[in-house]
Amino acid sequence: MSTPGEKIFYMMIERGMTKAELCEKANVGKMSLERYITDYSLPDSESLKRIADALSVSVDYIAGKSDVKEMSEPITKIPIFSEFPDKVTSKEDIREIEAVGHITGNYSRSDMELCYFVIAKDDSMLYAKIGVGDKVLINPSLPLESGCLAAVKVEGEEAKIRRVFINGDKVIIREESTFPKSEEFILSEGKVTFLGTVVFIISYPV
Repeated sequence: MSTPGEKIFYMMIERGMTKAELCEKANVGKMSLERYITDYSLPDSESLKRIADALSVSVDYIAGKSDVKEMSEPITKIPIFSEFPDKVTSKEDIREIEAVGHITGNYSRSDMELCYFVIAKDDSMLYAKIGVGDKVLINPSLPLESGCLAAVKVEGEEAKIRRVFINGDKVIIREESTFPKSEEFILSEGKVTFLGTVVFIISYPV
């Protein structure tokens, strides 16, 4: 039987929420949420209610008193791809790509319809907690911000996950591994394309 912390964590994944988003929506601190997820401590009744409301599940479900999640929003299936799509701008783009699997969840954000998971092929981003075989959730709808993790494609190469830094018309894409490699490009030259922002990582089998 899953513990309350495991249920919070798995429901957070099903909702496509990050820990920061859950903290904000449920009005709980980051350290507190970490303690709840790891079952180091249990949330008090008020915090538990706020977390349950944020995840759209019943308090009894998290507490293990009921098997009923009481999902109120439609279920969404997010595909898992073995390769990065060249572009995703519509549902049609998603449907045309053969998926190797799906992760099903209750996602409320409309832009999640364009999201997809891609399987990491190497450990070049290990220090960003992305290892070979991990499922990385990409959202092509989010604006690119300097310092974020993103899916990028350099001309003539396969797409990859990299840390991205933008300074004016210059962009640096960087590995995060034992011997990190950085590459610098001029945006106006069009040699690098951004395919989407990393919003979540699943490191366990699905």
